[in-house]
Amino acid sequence: MPSLRMKEKDSIKCKEWERRRREKINDAFKNLSQLLPNYDPAKNIAKIDVLEKSTEFVKELRLSNSRLLSQQAERDEKCKDNNNNYIDSYINGSCGSGFDLYL
Repeated sequence: MPSLRMKEKDSIKCKEWERRRREKINDAFKNLSQLLPNYDPAKNIAKIDVLEKSTEFVKELRLSNSRLLSQQAERDEKCKDNNNNYIDSYINGSCGSGFDLYL
């Protein structure tokens, strides 16, 4: 049977472990809140608010990223079409770019 002294040691270890765990969680919440738009270090934000605002911010970022990727794909397609048209006109001898080389 464990002695009273062993129980006390285990209890102290558990308390220390729990204290470090809480500190890590609090640091993580602090770091996360600093990444949010309109971060104000003077304000203390509740953890649930940090999670809710972070969730909303990630959703906004995903939507923004999706829009930007779509716009980029459209631009790439236009550029590809323009390049193909230029190549076709050059091959057919109707390139009027003004950059034709005369030898």
